[in-house]
Amino acid sequence: MSRIEDGGRGSIAKEGASLSSSTCMFCRIISGDERSFTVYHGDSVTAFLDKYPASPGHLLVVPNAHYTDYLEASDDVLCDLAAMTRVAGKAEKKALSADGVRVISNVGRSAGQMIFHLHIHIIPTWEGEVPFSWFTHRSEQPESEYREIAASLSASIREILAYEAEERRRADHG
Repeated sequence: MSRIEDGGRGSIAKEGASLSSSTCMFCRIISGDERSFTVYHGDSVTAFLDKYPASPGHLLVVPNAHYTDYLEASDDVLCDLAAMTRVAGKAEKKALSADGVRVISNVGRSAGQMIFHLHIHIIPTWEGEVPFSWFTHRSEQPESEYREIAASLSASIREILAYEAEERRRADHG
């Protein structure tokens, strides 16, 4: 099962997800118990907008099963996470006309990890931006901005996944 969201919370299927206790915010987002602007939900990973974005379109890609951090996850989970991180980065560049993206995962409190569920930040960047200016105070944005960006990213992810599936089909049937 994989599903592209329309940018709203929607209902999130629990298939295949091993959820942590209700104390994990990301587990609650994956299960649909916490509001989010989800742009993709698949069998093993989910992508949603960061509530306190470093830049417009800042996404988080998380495994549906609970792992504390990058170092704890299995190779299979990391492969799925990497594949969706690549797609999400392409989607940010396409949908938001970003010039680049930052891909970051913090491991441990001293590294800046604040939510102890493995997650990858994909932060869009544009030319002329001051490097790492996103370390400044981050704040919640108006809901209309989240909705517009989430809808655009969802559509872009859908297009990229369809294109890549067609390319694989062509290669297999050469």
